[in-house]
Amino acid sequence: MKAIYADSADAGILARWREFLAGNGLELMPWTAQGGRAPTEGDIGFIDLGSTPAGEASAENISGKLDPRLRWVVMTPRPTASEGLAWLRGGARGYCNRLLSAGALAAVLDTVGAGKVWAGPEVNDYLLQSALAPDQAEEKKAVPNFDALTPRERTIAEQVAAGRSNKVIAIDAGI
Repeated sequence: MKAIYADSADAGILARWREFLAGNGLELMPWTAQGGRAPTEGDIGFIDLGSTPAGEASAENISGKLDPRLRWVVMTPRPTASEGLAWLRGGARGYCNRLLSAGALAAVLDTVGAGKVWAGPEVNDYLLQSALAPDQAEEKKAVPNFDALTPRERTIAEQVAAGRSNKVIAIDAGI
């Protein structure tokens, strides 16, 4: 497993991460690499936005300062789809709540460690809703063009669209 580095001013969060990693045979390396090895390509870095001063926690302000050798997992107290997408577009390999359960944190490490991207439910839900939303161009194509129909044809077409049965439509039309 690659080395795990962390950047947080919250001693409680660091202790929680350290305890989880120790329980899985891993060590949380000091960010400054004092007393530890320097980061290498593919190592994982956690950054805690909850301890970053307001106004400085944006992807634009921080992403240029992140060590490019690390696969960054950005953790925040209040994940949002827009913030998550900004971080992932900016090069982060993960985005999630900073208070993940031990099981979820293990999944994040496995996923990011394998070179894949981890996104919390806020980002995943947004992406799925966007992908599943009807295409506006297709909706416009599906709108019927009644202009070419006679008044009688139009009346029957509207009844079909309303879900009426062929038998009821025929009786109403006198057929």
